Amino acid sequence: MADARLIQALRRGEGLDRLWQDWGPPTWSICLGMAPDRARARELLADIARSLPLAVPGWSLDASICCQMSKLVWQRISIRLELPAPASIEIEAPARTATPTSDQLRRRLAACPPEHRVIYLLDLYYRCPSAILAELSGWGEEQVRAARAAVAWSLVAEEAS
Repeated sequence: MADARLIQALRRGEGLDRLWQDWGPPTWSICLGMAPDRARARELLADIARSLPLAVPGWSLDASICCQMSKLVWQRISIRLELPAPASIEIEAPARTATPTSDQLRRRLAACPPEHRVIYLLDLYYRCPSAILAELSGWGEEQVRAARAAVAWSLVAEEAS
């Protein structure tokens, strides 16, 4: 109900600053996770910020803000980074896991296919349900779950010494 009221306010031209204040930081994190460098991440973020006022009038009052933001971010990142269509997704659970350092985490995340990475990041930062991610991506829910799992396992796999 609160999301519907916020969307109505946004349609009247009110609350866009508040929306961006709440959703800008996780959107920045997603851009950082998707872009090859900080400059490109800033370009992605600026593109999303510019697109936000144009997207709001089409937002459904029945959908949550997280789902609306996921849709916008998915669309902009898919276009700007020219994400490929999903291929088959193999999930390999590692024999051993370990907590990665921040450098290892960045490196491992960057090594994941971008079409899997964006699904993982939307889930992580927006907590978008797999059904919504499937609808956005055109994938099946099983593919969405497989993409999230493949990325998650690759992040915690213990490196061979």
